[in-house]
Amino acid sequence: MLGGGGLRVLYGWGADVRATYDDHFHVIRIMLEQKRWPRPDEGWQTYQPPLYHALGALTYRIVSGRTTIPPPPQPTQTEMSSPKGPLCRVPPHSWGRKAVQFLSVAAGVGTLVLIWLTLRALCPQSCFAQATGVALAACLPRLIYMSAMATNDALTWLWVSLCFYLLVRAVLASSLASTDTHCSCENPFSHAPNRLVSQPVARRARLAASFRRYTWWSLAGLASALALWTKAYGLATLAVLAATILPALWRPAPARGIMVRGAALGLAVALALGVWPYVRSHRLTGNPLISNHDLFPQGMGQQLPGERSRISFLSFQLGRLLHHPWVHVDTVDSFWTQLYAELWFDHGTLATLYSYQPWVRRLWEIDPEHRLPGLEFDRRALSWNSADMPQLLLWQGRLLLALGVVPTLLLVCGAFALWRRSEWPVVRVAVAAAAAVGLATPLFQTLRQPFRSSMKATFALHAIAAFIVLFIAGGQWGRQTRMGRWAWWVIVVNLVLLAAVVVWHFFYLAVVFPESPLYYAPRVPL
Repeated sequence: MLGGGGLRVLYGWGADVRATYDDHFHVIRIMLEQKRWPRPDEGWQTYQPPLYHALGALTYRIVSGRTTIPPPPQPTQTEMSSPKGPLCRVPPHSWGRKAVQFLSVAAGVGTLVLIWLTLRALCPQSCFAQATGVALAACLPRLIYMSAMATNDALTWLWVSLCFYLLVRAVLASSLASTDTHCSCENPFSHAPNRLVSQPVARRARLAASFRRYTWWSLAGLASALALWTKAYGLATLAVLAATILPALWRPAPARGIMVRGAALGLAVALALGVWPYVRSHRLTGNPLISNHDLFPQGMGQQLPGERSRISFLSFQLGRLLHHPWVHVDTVDSFWTQLYAELWFDHGTLATLYSYQPWVRRLWEIDPEHRLPGLEFDRRALSWNSADMPQLLLWQGRLLLALGVVPTLLLVCGAFALWRRSEWPVVRVAVAAAAAVGLATPLFQTLRQPFRSSMKATFALHAIAAFIVLFIAGGQWGRQTRMGRWAWWVIVVNLVLLAAVVVWHFFYLAVVFPESPLYYAPRVPL
């Protein structure tokens, strides 16, 4: 956890505050200067729920001491040609924007802590399982990338992971209902003379135990509401809460009632507190799940593959991916290849390739007069040679993609192994539901917008806690056998190598990459 937190802080400090897929700071500017929640059609990101941007405005105000945001300065010729980019004339503004960026850093570290707490609740006797699960979460490249971006994704993962942890605690506490009820009622009634005195004591004990159990469910609903107020895919928490009701019906009588009532309570809290941003969107636009793609024209449809019929949902092209670690025409039409690549390397190229000056010049030279059709330009832009790429980053990407194979296989195996664990009757349903919803989100985005996107894997990572539980379940499958014990050593060596490459990669991006004369990566925010 210390290593993973340190990596997030290092990369967050080294990355430019404008390292973000969209301009969320525009929404923060409106909230700070005009003190209002903007309409969905006022900007590219104004359709989003407001919690992250409200926290960003408050953070900027506290750190910078400003209630207005200065306009971007006009850079000089010297500043434009400098690898450090234009200078900022207002230092408090720089610190304010960096503080907003560190909201994501803090959320990324908090997500690590919640994953560890979840593993402690599920595997209290296995420090080894806890350590390997936290190690994978700490070293997953996409989690580190997004923890440094000034967007609402990392904060959403924090709330969803919190909801999942509280849900696990609620299910485990409710599963002990029959045992606790039996013990609390048996001892006070063991002696007849104390019977009248013991009945109120036993009743109060039962009420206190029930209150604690329902508190877990209520807090899970509150965490779900926070996720709904941060990003639309916080809706996944509602599906996970609802998924615990059906298997609870087959539990013993005391636990069954508590689980069903608790899940209903959690859903009621989540809906009562979290549905209002979507009610507002429906009132203003007629669509509760309105997005910027519905509100504004955009050219993403001019990106490959361009049509659903050209997307393969059955292929996984690892060989081609290792040859071209960045997005390329060879792999752009394979859904699972794209998803895997974006999880294990910066396949979206935002933090690496698009800041590489020779690559930017190459894009300019493809169509300087802007005459090519969009898909043809995209095809030429993505038909690059590996020899033209920065070689250190090329090999870092290849190593990360190769070292991600074993953890991914264990995650897939965990989906089968988890179902065999009889001691987790309802938890396994919650895990399966969270993982299924996590994968369904990028699948839905791909079907809705059939072109490449650097955020497809990001859409899945709100289920990161469930994915880590599946990874642990897959690793423990057959661990008692001799072969299983050898497999665990393979996992340990793989994670150690992965950690080494991740440290090398992100240290290079945060410290070496921005200062190199070959790159244009502004260090000071506009």
